[in-house]
This record gives sequence, structure tokens and C-alpha cells, in this order.
Amino acid sequence: FMLAVFSSVVLYGISLTFPLNEQVGFEFRYGISIVVIVGVVILLTSFLFTGPKGSFWGLTSILILFGLPLNALWSSGISEPNIIGGLLPWSDSAQYLEGAIQLISKSTLTAGASERPLFPNLAAFLLVITQYNLKLSLAIIVAANAICCYLFARELRSHHGTIATVVMVLIAFLFYRRFSGSFLTENLGFALGMLALTFLWRGATYKNLLFFALGLFLLTSALIARAGAFLTLPILLVWGWWHFIDQDYSRQKLAIILLLAILSGFAFNALTAGIVRHN
Repeated sequence: FMLAVFSSVVLYGISLTFPLNEQVGFEFRYGISIVVIVGVVILLTSFLFTGPKGSFWGLTSILILFGLPLNALWSSGISEPNIIGGLLPWSDSAQYLEGAIQLISKSTLTAGASERPLFPNLAAFLLVITQYNLKLSLAIIVAANAICCYLFARELRSHHGTIATVVMVLIAFLFYRRFSGSFLTENLGFALGMLALTFLWRGATYKNLLFFALGLFLLTSALIARAGAFLTLPILLVWGWWHFIDQDYSRQKLAIILLLAILSGFAFNALTAGIVRHN
């Protein structure tokens, strides 16, 4: 599996080095009908394989699919509300990048970035390991989101088949592509959200409380990284309590475990914010 991941990432990187035709690129970044048709054909074909070949082609197809809007952005040099010339961060995106750079140089975040510290911390780490290579950092972010989407696709396919998996991947891709190439917190929120969904799904399917609790922690972290529907947390807590009630846990202990999983996400964010708090 690790060899398949490495090979897929290499092909993803190579695909980003070939500029897309402007019309084709715009279709994958902003279009719907052609993207859906091409996406269905590519994903269905790649998911026909099983075993190591299935892992390789499934991950490769998702990585390249997620990379196409990024390639389109770089190839065209188009400007968007948070991006100038296809690359340079602007507005909120620039704010988080500025926070990451200040974190590296002064060990504290800027006032704006400190409101959501998880993503600026990640951005700072990527800038350091890539030696401030903006394009490489963005490519890693997109690849990480694609891999997280693949992990859920792999989990979903084993229980609900290829068609449901292809539909899910396309919906996730169509949502994420507008954030591809930006330093917006949605990048981390999406990745953590897909991981959370993977663990919640697996935990619920196999009635594994550890996986389900980890999913709650990841979902809480995702909602903190990019504020979203926090109402899902108490709903999942109640549902999880009902779902696992027949296992070898008292009702009180089960409720405490699930509640601690959620509170741990808030505690982790508070700890992170405390360490890099703006002075």
C-alpha cells in the first residue's frame, strides 16, 4: 500500500508540471457537466481494479482529479478573491500566510491568524520543510486533501460499492476545488472532516468505540479549523451513545467517553492557541 501511495504521489507531482490548456483547465476549476462526465469515467475505470492495483489506480485518479483545478490556476494565472495571478495569496488567504511566516520568525501568530491557529501552524510547518516554496506547499496541501478523500472512498466502497463511492468523490471534489491553491482554513477543515468521516463510518459499521471517538475528536478539530455546523457534535454524541449502548460500558461511562472525545478537540485547539498566542 505504501508503494502505491508513493507511486501515486509521484505521478500527481508530474501531472502538475504540465500546463493545462486554458479552456480545459477552466472547465475543471469552474465547470460542471464535462467535469462530472469525465470524473465518472475516470473514477469508475480506476475502481474496477482490486488489491494493490486498485489502491494504486484509485488513489492516482483522485490525486490527479484534485490536482487539475490547481494546475488550471497556475497555468492560467487567473486571479480570484483570495488569489492574485494564480498563486499569490490575497485577503484572508494572505492573512493566514502572514500569520504562518510570523510564527516561523517570531514564534507567535498575527492577531487575525490567531483566531484559527490550527491551519497557520500547518502552513508554517509546510513552509519550513519546503524552504518557503509556495507552490510546493500548496501542492502538498491539495495532495493531503485528496488522500483523505481517498481513505473515505476506500472505506465507503467496501460497504456500499463503486457507484456510491464515485458519487461521494465527485461531490467532495466539486466542493473542495474552489479552495485549491489558496491558504484558506477550509483546506485543513476539509482534510480533517474527511478523516473524521472515515473513522466515524468505520466505528459505526464495526461498532468500534475507539474509532468512533477518534472520529468525534477529528470532527471537532475540523469544525474549529474552519467554523462549521457545530450542531452535528451533540447530535453525533447522542446517536453514538444510543448506537454503543449494548456494549460492555455503563451508560454514564459511555457518555463520558464520547463527551471527552469532543472536549479533547476544543482542548487541543486551546492548547495550540495558547502556545502561539499573539502578543
